[in-house]
Amino acid sequence: MAERLNDRRIAALPVPTLEQRQRDYWDETLRGFGVRVSYGGKRAFVVRYRVNRRLRRLTLGPYPGLSLADARRKAREVLGDVARGDDPAQDKQERRDAETFRGLATSYLEVAEKRHRSWKEEKRIIDKDLLPELGFRLLVDIRRRDVRELVEAIARKRNAPIMANRTLGVLSRMFNFALD
Repeated sequence: MAERLNDRRIAALPVPTLEQRQRDYWDETLRGFGVRVSYGGKRAFVVRYRVNRRLRRLTLGPYPGLSLADARRKAREVLGDVARGDDPAQDKQERRDAETFRGLATSYLEVAEKRHRSWKEEKRIIDKDLLPELGFRLLVDIRRRDVRELVEAIARKRNAPIMANRTLGVLSRMFNFALD
């Protein structure tokens, strides 16, 4: 059932029964764009597309937290990405599954304890300098600029250029460990 979606229609969409659990309502003007209504009455904008003959669905955001105009704009962007050969739902899943810096630090220290005599010093550097700054960031989001700014802050603000160099060495070993 496709119809032109607007705020009034979205608010008036019927809530599905417990057996149905959720129901999709598609927009007739933008193919693949719609609203999913769940049993609890929550509404969310979705976009549906095909990649390699596989039907995929990506949730854009909740209604009314995301306006209809913004949702349509996002849906056009997603469909444009699909036309260029990307799979936005797969990218979102990979990002969700990506490891954080804190997880890398834990894995690295488990191995470093067995390999290095200086693992206690590395643990101290990680706990004191690295985890407060990078702990909850995803590894894929950490850039060279972030590392440079962190090392420069240690060298300049604390007037500790040797410690900055050691911190850079620990970071280098950690990222090489992550690549392995």
